[in-house]
Amino acid sequence: MPWEDNVNFSYSKQFVMKLEDLQKDVQNYKKAILEIDRKRTKWNAVTKDFILKVITKIKNSYDLDWSVFVLETTKNVEGINLVFGNSFSGVYSENDNGTRSYSRTGGNLLFSQAYNGDVLVLLLYPNIVEVDSFEETQKTLAKVDPSKIDEDFIIQKVSEFLSDMTDWESSRSSHAVGFKI
Repeated sequence: MPWEDNVNFSYSKQFVMKLEDLQKDVQNYKKAILEIDRKRTKWNAVTKDFILKVITKIKNSYDLDWSVFVLETTKNVEGINLVFGNSFSGVYSENDNGTRSYSRTGGNLLFSQAYNGDVLVLLLYPNIVEVDSFEETQKTLAKVDPSKIDEDFIIQKVSEFLSDMTDWESSRSSHAVGFKI
């Protein structure tokens, strides 16, 4: 058969697998599925609402142009999103028809459940609409079991988010943009 040319079928006659040799692999797989169920249950019963409460408290404590959104359209990957508002970017083009300004979407901090039940904390950088960035558009801040999330963890991630947004907005930033073609 043609596929046999690409496969090395040399095994040791000393090691022969038996049906019962799969027992440990089957147990490990079952444990993994149970762990996903445990994490999803924790997320839905406690963690999601807790994150929303803490993020809303942070948002209400500081006078910034930011909002909190709950993303719930797809079950078991819901998210809590802290978002800076959209604004004019300061980038514009001029032609015979006049001046066109480009808007900027604000940065986002997203706490979202991953497919395996862990919570992903993602930073999405601001984006100037119709202008390419030559930098990464997002950054993973953490991937953690939902039972490990407490108020201190959330405050630390908001601090990282604000620090990255400050760097992005400031002259310390090394981001580069260019027009999409």
